[in-house]
Amino acid sequence: MAATTEKQTTETKATTPKKTADKPATLNIFQRMLAATSEINRVAKNLKVDISKSQSYKAVAESDVLEAVKPIEEKYGIYSYPVSRTVIKDEAYTTPSEYDGRKSEKTTFFMRLATVYRFVNIDKPDEYIDITTYGDGVDTQDKAPGKAMTYADSLRMRDLFMNPKLAGVFPQFAPGERLQNVYSFAQTEKRVQDYLVAALNGTITAEGAIAVKGQQQAVLSRVCALQAVIEGFINDMPKVVQALRKNAPLYLPYATLKQLEDTKTTAGKIKAMRAVMDNFQYNPDLGALNSVKKENPEQFDRNKKAWEKKVGYSRRLKKV
Repeated sequence: MAATTEKQTTETKATTPKKTADKPATLNIFQRMLAATSEINRVAKNLKVDISKSQSYKAVAESDVLEAVKPIEEKYGIYSYPVSRTVIKDEAYTTPSEYDGRKSEKTTFFMRLATVYRFVNIDKPDEYIDITTYGDGVDTQDKAPGKAMTYADSLRMRDLFMNPKLAGVFPQFAPGERLQNVYSFAQTEKRVQDYLVAALNGTITAEGAIAVKGQQQAVLSRVCALQAVIEGFINDMPKVVQALRKNAPLYLPYATLKQLEDTKTTAGKIKAMRAVMDNFQYNPDLGALNSVKKENPEQFDRNKKAWEKKVGYSRRLKKV
């Protein structure tokens, strides 16, 4: 069952919370959406966006919207994700200018995206609502696509690490399991083994070994590459668990979950895992500064600045 509507505003209206006598499992997707909407309060404009040294405006931060919406979706058994994205407009404008006898040109990039979000009844996955939203991005550098996507969506920890469809891409935690800061050796070994088998497209032999098909040198190379990311994941487990509890947003080079679900090669899976671990290495929001690679201070500072510039960190989530 699917219904499609269009929504061109992102600010949620304040409403009086309502209670429903029905248990979430008995509600259809429309009833769940109504109940969730009734509990979501107005999201304050806590983000300051600088236009120039003297001009700025207030905006709703992406993280504030997600923190207001996701817990209530979980309460009512709603799972939402971007199912498709279409570029409506992608243009570059060049503006000439002259100052003190010097002529120059400034190029501004503009992108408009239409993203379809799917809100699914987790107790009846074939029942969902599709909603189309729009995001515009304008920048004088190459960040217009990122800005447009910021207004559309953000992938979060539970989207990746509590998602059976991504078992071959990321180590998985059961959606209902009690998260622990420290796991036993047996629990960690089982989680790592399951991940490695799926990531390497291998199998487990009767003796409990992991068997991977392919040329020995190529297999060895893939195993060595995975070793680095999985060691970082295990060593940073307390911060990984903390990020899962908060369902923290991540900066990743993927527009939708489907892109990750379609990742089949080991190289692609390693790339995705590295992108996540870079968040734990450089993202101040996760409280994990230099906790993965243990770089020397100069190298860490240089790489952190490069990472922030690449993902647009200061523009997207930094709060005033």
